[in-house]
Amino acid sequence: MTPGSRVHSLIDILTFFYDTALPADVVLVQFYRDHRFMGSADRKFISQHFFNFFRNKGKLDGLARLQGFKSTPYSEIMAYFFYVERASMLDLEEWGKDSSYSYGEIPIIVQQFMEWIRLQQDFEFTKAETLNVPEFFLPLLEQRFSDDLDDELQALNQPAPLDLRVNTLKATREQAIEVLGRTFTLETTPYSNLGLRLQGRPPVTSHVLYEQGSVEIQDEGSQLISLLCGAKPGMSVLDLCAGAGGKTLALAAQMENKGRLFACDVNEKRLQKAKERFKRAGIHNVIFHVLAEGDKWAKRHAQAFDCVLVDVPCSGTGTWRRNPDAPWRTTLESIEKVTIQQQAILQMAAKLLKKGGRLVYSTCSLLKQENEEQIEKFLTNNPKFSLRPIPDLWSEVGTDQPYKGHPDYAVFTPKTYGTDGFFAAVLERNE
Repeated sequence: MTPGSRVHSLIDILTFFYDTALPADVVLVQFYRDHRFMGSADRKFISQHFFNFFRNKGKLDGLARLQGFKSTPYSEIMAYFFYVERASMLDLEEWGKDSSYSYGEIPIIVQQFMEWIRLQQDFEFTKAETLNVPEFFLPLLEQRFSDDLDDELQALNQPAPLDLRVNTLKATREQAIEVLGRTFTLETTPYSNLGLRLQGRPPVTSHVLYEQGSVEIQDEGSQLISLLCGAKPGMSVLDLCAGAGGKTLALAAQMENKGRLFACDVNEKRLQKAKERFKRAGIHNVIFHVLAEGDKWAKRHAQAFDCVLVDVPCSGTGTWRRNPDAPWRTTLESIEKVTIQQQAILQMAAKLLKKGGRLVYSTCSLLKQENEEQIEKFLTNNPKFSLRPIPDLWSEVGTDQPYKGHPDYAVFTPKTYGTDGFFAAVLERNE
């Protein structure tokens, strides 16, 4: 593809993104499915710049606001290449004339906008634009980070590393290091005793260890959540919001295929996908169940589990490193809606736990209303439960690194732990 064709493909993809409000990775998959013969170099270029566009969208919106410029996918991509990638006006003119597209000449208003940027005036960006988040997110995130807000959000706006979890049913971490190290540059994760961190974005899914189920792609923070569950062989364990099975896989390995492990979710397709992963990983102690309205399953399994993991649906603010488009797809209304779901799921989980059992509530959100506030509300309504201090459980993670954070709640962030953003609270049923 010519440079102009690549740029206009980005414009097409961004237009589709705005029209559908689908996640950026889903938009790219659909685009590549419709362009099966696109070369790998073209795909790499488009993917890199599409995600990088969202990592700079705050300032691009600010430039448009200051100039009184009406943003369109066409003008936004052109502004991105000029302001972020420092493309020349000549390049922009050539890309605008690409004969295979109907966009024609760069509109006069775009030229004026580019010229204004070229003058390098002092841009008075808002704090939200500088930190690359929608304005409504600032007070919510300030509740979490206070004086560390700038550094935390800058870390959250960087690309994430590629972490693997070693499946101990098939290999030790030392064995995985020996084999993977022949092909990739890697290091052990500092906190999870099962994790490996690869340099760059190598094609690990085509490696024999991945194909055989000896390693799984899983952020170190997600591994830590699974380890805090304390699952052991012979236990009865429930992953109530299993999704595609990432944390369930980790729990199954901890249980060494001994005991009962239930994986439940409302989405049958996601559970079906999880079954394929479990087969590859050599796991056979998992029972899958699709939760449906009016389902009697929970009633039949009241107080049946030693451990219940509740990895609830959330705003996903902790995953912005991997999903830089997410801030621009999230609304206050969607956050308020999901908090209602979270409390309902948490109440359901409480009925499924045995006396003395461990209930782990987790999110990939950094917002207090999805985390601490949910736990405080739950404890007010459920006096039979109490919090277990995280430092008392930290040895189960298998690290000699000290725990950093609140004694009652684990909050992992890119800045403090080098992980995605996660929250976890561990509760115990006392009677």
